[in-house]
Amino acid sequence: MPRAEIVSDYLSAEAYNLGVRVMVKNPANFLDRESDLLEEHNVIKSSTRGRVNAWLPLYINSVNWKFAKKWAPSAFSIIASQFNDVFKPIHALQVCSKLMIQQVVKFTVEDKRTSEKALQMYCDVHRLFLEMVADYPEILTVAQDKLESF
Repeated sequence: MPRAEIVSDYLSAEAYNLGVRVMVKNPANFLDRESDLLEEHNVIKSSTRGRVNAWLPLYINSVNWKFAKKWAPSAFSIIASQFNDVFKPIHALQVCSKLMIQQVVKFTVEDKRTSEKALQMYCDVHRLFLEMVADYPEILTVAQDKLESF
């Protein structure tokens, strides 16, 4: 699985997809890594000024999830495999556990003061994971097998 790091930021699906469409319309921009100007203007950035490579939908409530869950398989697939059409439920376990572990390390080791926003992001990933388990029960089976073999 590629390196993934949670960024304490919220981004709508429409904003992310619009940014991707701009990049796809100008594929030459992917290849020119020498130009800071192109990089600055053609990369989706978060409010923290970091590069946004992928995103995950949030579970807010059951009504919202009926709309948002259609984005989940491709979002997990992109993060886990770098392809948007090879989703396997195990991707949700891999991605969410990795993101939550990274946040716990930051809470306990790297960052002496945990921001409310960072804690909220951890909870958002956890809640998303719980909803993915509800939608894909095989995730729970794999997780239990991994815990028992630990």
